[in-house]
Amino acid sequence: MDAMLAGLLGWIQAFLPQVVAVSAGISLFLFILLLVLIAQIRGLHKRMRAMLQGDGVDLEENIRQYHRQVRLTLERLEIIDSRLREIEYQKPGFIQRIGLVRFNAFPEVGSDLSFAVAMLDDRNDGVVISSIYGREDSRTFAKPVKAGKSSYRLTAEEEAAIAQARRDVKHG
Repeated sequence: MDAMLAGLLGWIQAFLPQVVAVSAGISLFLFILLLVLIAQIRGLHKRMRAMLQGDGVDLEENIRQYHRQVRLTLERLEIIDSRLREIEYQKPGFIQRIGLVRFNAFPEVGSDLSFAVAMLDDRNDGVVISSIYGREDSRTFAKPVKAGKSSYRLTAEEEAAIAQARRDVKHG
């Protein structure tokens, strides 16, 4: 064993300048690598601090604020959804179809200044309003409509307005 140790010491003494040079090179490389890693760690530390305390509020507080905003948004969404269901429930009773017929009630007056307008819901219930224009006076009539018919006698123009409203799919 002593012979082997002596041989190793002899080899080290023979190549001592090369061993020292290689060790110094490795140490210099490791020292430079250490400096690079320290610089990277400092940069990460700065970014982490900026993220955790961005605008004077730390990350945990930011998460709490976002959580409150999400909760409020969900509450508002529930209210909007409830109102939408209400509107959908009431929608059949809303005026959804409109028909308008202009006509000349009196040939001596000229032009189509008289009109009949029908406003119906999706069940064809609603009202037909007629306005008869004359030189001396004008008259306006309103008649209820149920299922596309009225209990009152309708003029041809009022019936045409109701028929037009029943075909009006862009509103209904």
